[in-house]
Amino acid sequence: MIGPLSSIDRLVVRLPVSPRLVRFALVGTSGVVVNFAILALLQAIMPGSWGFWRHRTAMAAAIGVSIFTNFLLHHHWTWADRRGDGTLTGWFGRLGRFYVVSLVGAGVQWGVAVGVYERIVLPSELGTALGALAPFVAQAVGIGVGMALNFTANHFWTFRTDGGGAA
Repeated sequence: MIGPLSSIDRLVVRLPVSPRLVRFALVGTSGVVVNFAILALLQAIMPGSWGFWRHRTAMAAAIGVSIFTNFLLHHHWTWADRRGDGTLTGWFGRLGRFYVVSLVGAGVQWGVAVGVYERIVLPSELGTALGALAPFVAQAVGIGVGMALNFTANHFWTFRTDGGGAA
């Protein structure tokens, strides 16, 4: 386990809920921070001339970067007890499964985020009230929907035990 995570884990295991679920939520929270940071960066540097594709591209890139950082943390912390055979081949197989799960989840997240942004936020007074925060609110809704899908699929498939079932 990575050093700082050991300190956090001492607190996590004392909570009256599943430590794995708490770890998953904390890693997901760090992913949201990464996601929003990339989204903010891209919103700041992408030209307005991209119009229709500007927020779509920025949201998709933010999702892609956060997927990889989440995998690393899940591998070393959330499911550290299920590292498999420890080979590079096993690691890449797990990374591949994680990307499949995450890309399906990302598609759901992106679809929800764009739908909320375009169908609910932009055409309403909410878009005006939120101003520059509008895409972040939409992105947060998408993240919430994708989270339930991701935990379940990663628990039972990506980070399965060697026998193929969940521990």
